[in-house]
Amino acid sequence: MFLHVGSGSVFSSNCVGARIWRGLRDYASLETIAADISGEYGIPREQVHQDAAGFVADLEAKGLLARHMGS
Repeated sequence: MFLHVGSGSVFSSNCVGARIWRGLRDYASLETIAADISGEYGIPREQVHQDAAGFVADLEAKGLLARHMGS
């Protein structure tokens, strides 16, 4: 579950979405996250990477995630 504090909206995801979120929280690259999920579920890495990138884009669009630009 994700809570957008500013709007009070609640969003839910499945266990794979939660894994992606935890990976991002732990500063893992999307490639690393996709490789881990691919290995566990036997899904081609490129497909997982595309789906994970879409999930991240959805989080950004909903204001639940913002990219941090390094200095």
